[in-house]
Amino acid sequence: MFKFGAHRKVKPKGFKFNPRVYDPKKEELERRRAAFEAQGTDTESIKERMSKSMRTGGGYIQHRRKYYGTHNRQSNITLFLVFVVLLAAFYWFFIKNASF
Repeated sequence: MFKFGAHRKVKPKGFKFNPRVYDPKKEELERRRAAFEAQGTDTESIKERMSKSMRTGGGYIQHRRKYYGTHNRQSNITLFLVFVVLLAAFYWFFIKNASF
C-alpha cells in the first residue's frame, strides 16, 4: 500500500518526572558554607572568628547547658513529687492508722 503522512503511527509522549526534594540540612550547609567563604581565609579573619566564638560560647556549649538544665530540672521536680507522695503514704499508713 501507499504510505502517506496521515497514516503514520504517532509515538506516545514520554513521561518525565524529576522529583524535587527539599533537604533543610543541605540548604543550611550551603548557606553556612557560602557565609564562611565570604568571610575570607586570611589569618586575621580566622583569629577574629575564633575569638568571637570563644567569647560567645560557640553555641554548642550554650545548647548543651540549656538542654541538660531543662532535663535536670524536670528530673528534680519528678523526684520531689515522688518523695512527697511516698511521705504522705507513709504518714497515712503507719502514723495515722497506727493503734497503739
